[in-house]
Amino acid sequence: MKLEEIIEIADEGYPDGLVLASFQGMRVGDTLAEFVAREIKETYDAKASDKKQLAEAVRVIKTAREELQSVERHLREAKR
Repeated sequence: MKLEEIIEIADEGYPDGLVLASFQGMRVGDTLAEFVAREIKETYDAKASDKKQLAEAVRVIKTAREELQSVERHLREAKR
């Protein structure tokens, strides 16, 4: 699978559809879309199978989600 194909899949799931535009080098003004594109790009392995490539993309996005949830939790707890 090509990197751009994985980015396109991620883009389909992103509310504003800016992941692909960011990947293509456009300044989209959405740092989360830029982050998603960058995380997938930085961990992409062209030699891996399609299944492994997708699993790695899922893994890095899941890790980011968990880290963001931790930040959210700490912010919620701080305002008590």
